[in-house]
Amino acid sequence: MSLIASRLSLSYSDIPFLRDINLSVLPGKITTIVGPNGAGKTTLLQCLANEISPTSGSVTLNGRDIRDWPSVDRAIMLSILPQHSFLDFPFTAEEVVMLARTPHATGANIDQKVVADALKVVDGSYLSKRLYTELSGGEKQRIHLARVLAQIWHPHTKESCQARFLILDEPTSSFDLAHQKLTLKIIKNCAEEGIGILLVMHDLNLAAECSDQIILLECGEIAMIGTPEEVFTVEAINKVFNVKANIGQHPETGKLLVII
Repeated sequence: MSLIASRLSLSYSDIPFLRDINLSVLPGKITTIVGPNGAGKTTLLQCLANEISPTSGSVTLNGRDIRDWPSVDRAIMLSILPQHSFLDFPFTAEEVVMLARTPHATGANIDQKVVADALKVVDGSYLSKRLYTELSGGEKQRIHLARVLAQIWHPHTKESCQARFLILDEPTSSFDLAHQKLTLKIIKNCAEEGIGILLVMHDLNLAAECSDQIILLECGEIAMIGTPEEVFTVEAINKVFNVKANIGQHPETGKLLVII
């Protein structure tokens, strides 16, 4: 059970955006994609989420081509948080999160509890009755994080035996420091529950703190793949990001620390 890209390539008008991508996202593990602007990170996520069809190669979800899953079944197993979510309807925050329960046939009582629990997890309970359109950027992003969590929250369907996956594109970009820390905690807790996590992050230190596997993307190709210690080397960072870096160790966590 996994989310796998095999020899994935994407081109527009003969211009390659992704080239020969091979990766696996495993249940209970956190994989983070890093790379400079324009490297193809978001495009890769969109291919893996079946939002864009690759020119060649394949994506399999739990042993089956992702295109062959009925959309309802796929939504129960795979949830994606884009970098920017656009919603202009005057829904309450609670109603926005409830949209994620549409694929589930679990009934109003269970759905309401899931929504309340998801809002609590993201520190958004106090926002539940507020209009989404009146929230700040960071508050809106927390509501969308609650929404994607609610989408794959404890499925009670025929697909409940299937592994679940969460794809997050820059999930901490709109958050203050406290909510960045909370988001990393949420991501780690999801992994501990057996959910496979795929992230895009620009902050190399946040990526090093939470990730089991790092994918370094450069010009649509995987330049390196491995643990944070294997990928975040002085040579690799200097080459791909064109900056001078030093590698240290966080004084409290002992995690790798990238110093630019």
